[in-house]
Amino acid sequence: MDGAMTGADAGRRPQAPPAVSRGISGPGLGTRKVLRRSGAASGLAMALAGMDAVAAVIVSRALGPGDRGVFVLAATIAGFAALFSQAGISTAGRLALVRRSDPIPLPFYLGSCLVHTMAAGGIGSLAAAGSFFLLFDRPSWFLVSATALLTMAMTAFYLLADALNAYGRTPAAMLTSAAGSGVFVAVSLLGTHLGWVPATFLLANAGTITLQALLALALLRRPGPLAVKLSWNRHREFVRVGIAAVPYVLGTALVFRLDRYIIGLLSNEGHVGVYSIAASLSEVGRFLPNAVGQLLFFGAASGAVAETVRNRTRMISLVVTMPVLLVVAFMAEPVVDFTLGDEFAAAVAPLRILLLGELFAASMLIDVRILAGSGRLWAASGVTMAALAVTITLDVVLVPTHGISGAAIATALSYLVGAAVARRFVSLSIRATVAPA
Repeated sequence: MDGAMTGADAGRRPQAPPAVSRGISGPGLGTRKVLRRSGAASGLAMALAGMDAVAAVIVSRALGPGDRGVFVLAATIAGFAALFSQAGISTAGRLALVRRSDPIPLPFYLGSCLVHTMAAGGIGSLAAAGSFFLLFDRPSWFLVSATALLTMAMTAFYLLADALNAYGRTPAAMLTSAAGSGVFVAVSLLGTHLGWVPATFLLANAGTITLQALLALALLRRPGPLAVKLSWNRHREFVRVGIAAVPYVLGTALVFRLDRYIIGLLSNEGHVGVYSIAASLSEVGRFLPNAVGQLLFFGAASGAVAETVRNRTRMISLVVTMPVLLVVAFMAEPVVDFTLGDEFAAAVAPLRILLLGELFAASMLIDVRILAGSGRLWAASGVTMAALAVTITLDVVLVPTHGISGAAIATALSYLVGAAVARRFVSLSIRATVAPA
């Protein structure tokens, strides 16, 4: 079986190196333990989403649809640039830090994190300047600088949070995000009174994400002090595996975020601002599947989760997600009207369309992480590339004719295709594992 171990196997397994002791110890994780840890992570993710929703309302009311769109576009560009800057080494780290044979010590991963965070500043500047010239003709250099700093903060946090995820400490990773979001809510309230512009809110966001990165680093100190070691050979190993993971990492982000950018190109920033509200609210159903996917990645990479446990946990998380999506769809109109008012009323229709696709998004999230955690990065990349092709093709066709509702249809259908391809690859992987030699 894919990474499964019996009790006897566990007893014969050699003791793991000290780096692995920063994560979950013991012979393996059962369904209850995976769900319990996923539930804890989901609870923190719900708190995170609640604070993110409050922050979105505060920023939206302060900026209005147009400037809210500028803020969202800049944050989206920073997110893409951060994912490109890390060159897939977060995925490489998640595989190498806990692999069953010769895991790489954490200090070498932290050294690579430092290198890529520094590089992210330049990459973020170039991405922001090029995108803003394309979208706005004459961009504000204050906005470009703020986007570059946000890119650096995001890169550092993504890499450090994935180190926590690598050791199966998904609740701790979620805790860092929730803490940062709470700080951003407080800072956004201050910005509302001070009359901040989009670039100022971006700087505040960069500051809070930097705090998240520092908190993740502090949590990684358990059970002992940290060190940062720069090694060309170790870094080259991370990059070699990371490059193979880039299509998977970037593809996943593009599937879930590219629609905002395409709307900005084919429509205007006001529509981006309205659509971003629908997209953010639709993600409420991903809490449990996202947490389950993170733990199953760890389970596949370390061999701590048996295949039967993996399949049972996946099904339970999808069943639990269904009623959540139904409740959000039913409450969409009153929630948007009460929190944001008439300016954002057009977000209700795309929100309900996106919710139709969220169950498929949840299935895809879990399955691609199982594939990636098993080292099948080509398969995980194939899933995200298939979904991305659907997103781009349908967005180009539907956004000019159906506006933000067309973008929602395109995204929902891309989730359906991605879920079907991912399930097929996982099934083929299982057959290959159990087939006789």
